[in-house]
Amino acid sequence: MDRKFSLSSREQVARFEELANSYLLTRTRVPLAYPSLVSFFDYCTTRSDGSKLFAAALDVFLNYVALHMEMSSLGGTWNDNFSITAESQKGSILDSEHNFFGKLDLLRHQSSFVLRYRAIWEKIFGLLLLIYAPQMYEVFSGAKRKTSRFLTYAKDIKEIPANFCALSREVTTRFDQTFRTPESHGTGSLRKWTLLMEAMDQNPQMQLIGYWNVLNESVRCLKLAIDASSPNPLEAAVANYLRKPKQPHDSA
Repeated sequence: MDRKFSLSSREQVARFEELANSYLLTRTRVPLAYPSLVSFFDYCTTRSDGSKLFAAALDVFLNYVALHMEMSSLGGTWNDNFSITAESQKGSILDSEHNFFGKLDLLRHQSSFVLRYRAIWEKIFGLLLLIYAPQMYEVFSGAKRKTSRFLTYAKDIKEIPANFCALSREVTTRFDQTFRTPESHGTGSLRKWTLLMEAMDQNPQMQLIGYWNVLNESVRCLKLAIDASSPNPLEAAVANYLRKPKQPHDSA
């Protein structure tokens, strides 16, 4: 039997969102600023392609939750095992099971984060196309270079501003070069840094926090764009983010 999970009513969506928020608060104690699934479901009921549009939004939401969980687990593993004293950052992972097990846990969370992080950007691009230019979605979906295809289409979509495209291009290009391409198509880069017994901020693995911050801000911008009724809300939200002073580990 080919059964598939779906949310077919407003009540089901509301319950799903309630439980998801409770799950996040229980597991991480930190809520996520994601557009309301209930409000988005209401919007989708006004469109003929609403079921496809809501499925795309739900997919982005679930991957965002998974990334949040990986980042939370990564931070928790580091804090529990390697950040208490300077002594915990000396020696080798071969010195003890504590070092070895903790570092492999870190590598597992980081590897999952890297592969899912790059994918979620393309899911966000797809969602934006479904919202603002659904006629372009099928070609985008079948493209081998989805980011390039999205950026080409976005030039002609007034609701997707140039500053968002520039930010997206910079982030995905740099992330691919440092993390995604080596992990997906090479011999890996994370293990070269993560398995060292040194502070996280002493090598490129610290950049993962910066990339996570950029994604959070981008999703907040997306939330404002979907929730707001003012002209070009996404452009204003991204511009506000770009004006903020950056921290040392920020990646854009």
